[in-house]
Amino acid sequence: MKVLAALSLLLFVLGAPLTSQTQQVPTLPRVGWLWTGPASPHSPYLEAFREGMRALKYVEGQSYVLDTKYTDGKNEMLPELVGALVRARTDVIVAGPAPALLAAKQITTTIPLVMTLGADPVSFGVAGGNVTGLTEITPQLTGRRLQLLKEIAPSLKRVAILWQPGSLRDETLKQARVDAENEAQSSAIGVTIVEAREPGDLEAAFSLMATNHIDAVIVLVSPMFNVQRKQIIDRAAALGKPTIYEWKEFVQSGGLISYGADLLDVYRRAASFVDRLLKRCETG
Repeated sequence: MKVLAALSLLLFVLGAPLTSQTQQVPTLPRVGWLWTGPASPHSPYLEAFREGMRALKYVEGQSYVLDTKYTDGKNEMLPELVGALVRARTDVIVAGPAPALLAAKQITTTIPLVMTLGADPVSFGVAGGNVTGLTEITPQLTGRRLQLLKEIAPSLKRVAILWQPGSLRDETLKQARVDAENEAQSSAIGVTIVEAREPGDLEAAFSLMATNHIDAVIVLVSPMFNVQRKQIIDRAAALGKPTIYEWKEFVQSGGLISYGADLLDVYRRAASFVDRLLKRCETG
């Protein structure tokens, strides 16, 4: 009997770890961060997003996993990076830059994508489906931008609005022009729309402004304009006329003045979309 008792005790002890190993460990929700720039642990946009998540009571590494992917400027890597997020069973992907969003939308139609797009999502062809989020554009503030230019240059008579076709719907651009013209009416200021579809069009666009003796420039934001930020700022400086931008990042890069959305706040607010999507995954 003593031998049997000892043997039973031994089997119980040996069997105990086997029982604990079969217990399932809860899987943390996985959030992907897809970025087209260099990897940086101190990215202000990433930190703003993390701040937004913390405000919603998410603790990174404890209540969710943040999987960051960077192209380091090599956007041809985007399909590979999106594929890695898909294979990792990512629950939500935050795809801020336009190339990242386009690549993610082409590869997955099931993983929710949170955008922070610098263009109209309808005109840009990404609205609907598995895409949600915010835009960074504020064409409705064009009239206010003209007011600020008038304060800088009270004698201005001709203002150009630089835009990229495809970044806004036609009716949105029309409304921006109407707002500017309404503001300009009392001062008899003429408003001219100048297009730049590709980076190579910017030289001709600014040459046209010079030929038409433009006194000031309003630059509406677009993904291409953001990438070509330095070229636009340099050409505006060469034109020698006051230029106002939508994003303060243009001013930080040497531009004169900006009036528009706070991009850090946009990324903080993106966390609320991630929160809703993760909760939907829990209940779904």
